[in-house]
Order: sequence, then C-alpha cells, then structure tokens
Amino acid sequence: MHNKEIWDQLLLALKRNDEEAIARGIAAAYRAEWADLVRFAHSCAASHNAQLVSGTVLDPEDVVQEAFAVFLRSAKSIRDNPRAWLYETIRRMFLYRVVRARREDETKQEAKRELKRQARGSKSRFGFTREQRVAAREAVNKLPSGMRQVVIGLYYRGDSVKELATKLGVRENSITKMKGRALKKLQDLI
Repeated sequence: MHNKEIWDQLLLALKRNDEEAIARGIAAAYRAEWADLVRFAHSCAASHNAQLVSGTVLDPEDVVQEAFAVFLRSAKSIRDNPRAWLYETIRRMFLYRVVRARREDETKQEAKRELKRQARGSKSRFGFTREQRVAAREAVNKLPSGMRQVVIGLYYRGDSVKELATKLGVRENSITKMKGRALKKLQDLI
C-alpha cells in the first residue's frame, strides 16, 4: 500500500471514530513512514544543534517513537492532516528538548561559577566573604550557651521569639533581652 493511501485510510478511520481501524492505520503509518520520519528528526537535530555543550545528545529515533506514542494517545482529536500533525509534533519535541537541555546546561554552568566564586572567597549571594562567614561562626561559638541558643534559634533556624521562649522554658522578654546582649557581644567579638 502506498504511503498516501495509508494516511487517507487513517484519516477516514479517525473521522468514523473506528478505534480498530485507527490502531491498524497508525501501525501501518509507523511502518511506512519510519525511515522518512527518522530522516526528518535527524534534520531537526542538525538544525537545532542537538549535540549540546553539556554533551546531551537528542536521539532522533527516541523522539519519533515518543511522537508516535503521543499520536496514539491523541489520535481521536486529530481530524485534518495526521501526517502533518506528526511531523509538527516531532519538530516541537526537538525544540522543547533542546530548550530544556540548554536551560539545564546554563543552570549547571551558573552553579559551577558560584562554586568558583565561593572557593576564591568572593562574596556569596548574601554579600559576605568566606572569611566573614567563618569569623561569624567562630564568634557565635564563643558566646555563652544561652545566648548561643538564642542566636542560633532566631537567626539560623528562623524560630520566632515565642517559639524559642517555649523551647527554652523562659519568658519572651528574656529572649529579647538575651538577643540584644548577644548581638552586642558579637559586635565586640568580630
């Protein structure tokens, strides 16, 4: 059977909503069009530069198989030109995969740059150098136990004054006073 006849029969089956004929038509189209679709997918891969910097390779055969799977799921809603729909779906899948892979690559590159900045001791996203962060940690560790618990609870864990007072078994105003004393002591230590 000629390719055009296969697509015409599939279109008729879609219009009649004959599930058995649709399944046979899709299987026939899959066998008849496989080579052409894979060639088309390879051209999409070449035009979108599918071999990306990160080493991601988009396999055209996988994209064609995925397009047929989508086609199978949504065949009943395709009424006009199933062949054109399939080619357009393959093109869009490649475009989507390329964009997603490039975003992932950019995210990885940004993470690497951030690690390099931190290793060099440059300012982090909070505006403190590595040395400043180490000095702050050492100063907090030098605080008396109660003050250290208040500072860690309020500033590192994000507890509220009320939550911290309940945990430590003291009144809220005691937490506020300890916080003020702890901050003054930290200024002296740093």
